[in-house]
Amino acid sequence: MPTTNNELTKDERLAYGQFVHNPTQAYQSHVELAKKLFGTKGVSSGSTNLDQVMIPTRGPWVRVWVAAQAQGKSTMLRVIAYNAAKKLVRENLTDKFYIAHISYEEAIDAQEIYYQMDRQHTNEDFWRGLVDPQKVVAGGLSRAELPIYWLGESMSRSEIDSPPMTIELCLAGMRAIYKTEGLLPACIILDYVQEVEVGPYVGAQRTERVIHAMKQIMRMGTLTGCAIELGAQARRTSLSNNPPLPGPDDLEWAHYVSQKATNMVGLWRPWTTHKNDEDARNYGIQIDGASYNLSPMLTVARPLKHRPGLLSQSIPMKVNPDTLEVEDFKGVFAQP
Repeated sequence: MPTTNNELTKDERLAYGQFVHNPTQAYQSHVELAKKLFGTKGVSSGSTNLDQVMIPTRGPWVRVWVAAQAQGKSTMLRVIAYNAAKKLVRENLTDKFYIAHISYEEAIDAQEIYYQMDRQHTNEDFWRGLVDPQKVVAGGLSRAELPIYWLGESMSRSEIDSPPMTIELCLAGMRAIYKTEGLLPACIILDYVQEVEVGPYVGAQRTERVIHAMKQIMRMGTLTGCAIELGAQARRTSLSNNPPLPGPDDLEWAHYVSQKATNMVGLWRPWTTHKNDEDARNYGIQIDGASYNLSPMLTVARPLKHRPGLLSQSIPMKVNPDTLEVEDFKGVFAQP
């Protein structure tokens, strides 16, 4: 459809420059991606067994962690952020990259305690007002060396008339970090999808809002080239499943999320559902034909979607929410 007027309009220039990929350009882009991936391992879950059955997240993949309330979703996201940040420190890359933790949960002032790894106090003592602020200062001296940047509202910096934190504003924040500090995100943590506000859809019906949130999150992965680790809330009724692990259909208002996610993992903490179960205490928790000792740190991960490969059985992990350490759970129940 050539015309006699070959001057491109504004929209045509935009489309031709950003969205049109001729064969050579598409091939060159693929080669650049291969160079980026070669010799790297992606974003680890922290569990050796889970990483063996599910390829660690690559940019611009989105891995969704699905869990009902108090089943370890936010903890796993913090574990991933913490270990990814430590990896940047070990590889001397903190002058180039950081981990972006986008949170729609509590105020950042409150959540920061989880990354104060030198603290000598508990969460409970902190919230009871029993911790001397000087001890908080002393316990956070190493925090500046941990390259995790929060994006979220706080009591100390947010104004009373601040607009809702949309994905567009998160992208603007990351552009500002690059312009002022010269740093790029190496990985994006987002907790969690059902709470995301998206531009003109602020205040829309929850299902509609989640659909547009997921579209924007996928776009954020493409624009930044980052792997995204995304939290998603499962219905409380998923705890009635046998075993009490959520499936793709258990996401609240979010079937579209399971369609678009690259990978999905369901989470369950048996201690929250079986700590008063005498059989579980005496004979262990049954997970895919094996019995495991009931423990407050036992978290079960079940791959729900793995686009590049086959799904596996559930993976038991030992997750410490205080130290943000995760390891493969070795507490196989020994029959008396």
